[in-house]
Amino acid sequence: MYPSVMSTYSVKSFRQQLSAVIDEAQKIPVFIRHNDENVAVVISANYYEKLLTALEEVEDLASIQESLTDPKSSIPWVQMKR
Repeated sequence: MYPSVMSTYSVKSFRQQLSAVIDEAQKIPVFIRHNDENVAVVISANYYEKLLTALEEVEDLASIQESLTDPKSSIPWVQMKR
């Protein structure tokens, strides 16, 4: 995972230094600012894949938790083994 450090570029600087931003994004998140506001983040493809995997795991855990607390969503074992 990324360290807690981040970098920031204005939109204009981002356009002028795209290659450098991509290189930097392999190590740390790069925030793009417009009108004193973060409007985008550039991250590596590897980190993006890790984020998607982590999100899927969180969604799976939430689904399991929901099924454990909602007896209506359960299928009785007798029906399952048929």
